[in-house]
Amino acid sequence: MKFSALIIITLFSFNSFAGFEVGLGINAGFVDFTDTTTTPEDNYSSLDVGFHLKTRAIMNFESLALGITAGRSWNNSAQSKGAISGSTSTYAQTYYGPSIGYIVNGNARINLEYYPYASHKYTYADDVSANYFKTNDEILGKGYGAGVTVLDGGFFYEFTFQVFTPDTVTLSEIEVDTGDPTFDKVGVNMTKLSMGMIF
Repeated sequence: MKFSALIIITLFSFNSFAGFEVGLGINAGFVDFTDTTTTPEDNYSSLDVGFHLKTRAIMNFESLALGITAGRSWNNSAQSKGAISGSTSTYAQTYYGPSIGYIVNGNARINLEYYPYASHKYTYADDVSANYFKTNDEILGKGYGAGVTVLDGGFFYEFTFQVFTPDTVTLSEIEVDTGDPTFDKVGVNMTKLSMGMIF
């Protein structure tokens, strides 16, 4: 307990200040996995583009920045299943978790983020054979992010690469664990470009 208090006092003895960042931007990524229940096995993939809102409550200690990051993006997905393509879907991605950053030269920050909660919920899906997902299906799991933020007065510009590790996939209200032999090589990646204001 005394040791924890000493750490807190030491951190606040530095030139510390709090801030709140709000940004908007564009994103692109993909969802990819193999359905092992079909013969031959179906490889599902999608190319996803959209826009996002990202927020971060942050406390800066000299060159160290600790924060909580949360974001939501809305994406249009062009999908293919096996040899069949031409399906579209939309999904909302929601994530949040702690972040840590290292400030370089006073105006750039290297960020690492961890998301204990990451959801991809399909809000619309074409009802065709090329589409693996239906409306209200969901991919749920965790994730990680790494990126660089450029600080410019009261504004910031940010690049982030995110990797999501699904734990469950809900298909037509049936939840399947991604450790189940039904799925193989489940991957959800996203690249985001943001710009916003610092309060």
